[in-house]
Amino acid sequence: MPSSYRKYAVDFTGDGHADIWTSTADALASTANYLKGHGWVPGLPWGLEVTLPEGFDHRLNRASFSQFASAGVRKADGGRLPSSGEGRLFYPAGHRGPVMLLTANFDVIKKYNSSDAYALAVGHLGDRIRGRPAIQADWPVQAPRLDKSGIQDLQRRLKALGLYDHDADGRIGTGTREAVRQYQLRQGEIADGWPTPALLARLRTAR
Repeated sequence: MPSSYRKYAVDFTGDGHADIWTSTADALASTANYLKGHGWVPGLPWGLEVTLPEGFDHRLNRASFSQFASAGVRKADGGRLPSSGEGRLFYPAGHRGPVMLLTANFDVIKKYNSSDAYALAVGHLGDRIRGRPAIQADWPVQAPRLDKSGIQDLQRRLKALGLYDHDADGRIGTGTREAVRQYQLRQGEIADGWPTPALLARLRTAR
């Protein structure tokens, strides 16, 4: 966007031009300046892969790191969570896949691109460049998924239940995930916020 260029573009090379098109240095510096301007917290990870204990209470979704630690949440590598800060649980492919504990910096990445998948990919790529391990949990790549029309149907049904107040756009965004999570909590299910064909089938038969 022209307004973003005027506000955040950086001439990192010092040649008198903030060239985000052909200068890698200027492009990276400008992107970093954009993230800084939108609240990036230095030293805070964008997110951590974690494991949940058996019998975890899924009502706990957004809390301090110390609260998550007290509930038995651990980093996937077995280490302890940071001593300060807060985060929220995120299941990018449902509870059968990786579980992430996201921080405010994840939301800053989404200021650049609002896609959860994009922010997750960028954050993880940055970790890998810094020599950190790959995501450890397996991705349920063979699990059935909803197509766009199925997601729209699910959104309309969640809206009828008073759980979703956005347009039925067929996209799995934060609003859809939270509505699904609230429905799962009502039903006593694992509240991972992930819309599945089985969940839609249950919604279709709900009274």
